[in-house]
Amino acid sequence: VRAVHGKRAVNHSLEELYRGVEDMCVQHMAARTYDKLQAECEAHVEASIEALQTPDTSAFLSLVHGCWSAHCEEMLTLRSIFLYLDRTYVMQSAARRSLWEMGLHSFRAQLSA
Repeated sequence: VRAVHGKRAVNHSLEELYRGVEDMCVQHMAARTYDKLQAECEAHVEASIEALQTPDTSAFLSLVHGCWSAHCEEMLTLRSIFLYLDRTYVMQSAARRSLWEMGLHSFRAQLSA
């Protein structure tokens, strides 16, 4: 997750990462995996939004746009890795947001804070 947020390469393919998530879900670690993913994403979004502080309004809007674009890319990558979690555990839990919705909620909450 940190590699995706930091735009760093990893030594594993997306398929291997997907299979790792699938294995964790099969081993009844879905809730813990979701909670850790959510915490990592919220911390990253908080740090990204804090970095947007500037007195220039037009520069701020440009920075928000760049941050939003990067966030969307990151969430799409994370969703592809955690797709098994999203399709099994999250869809069966009414109290949990889909990974995409969780990312949107985190971004919106931090931007309006």
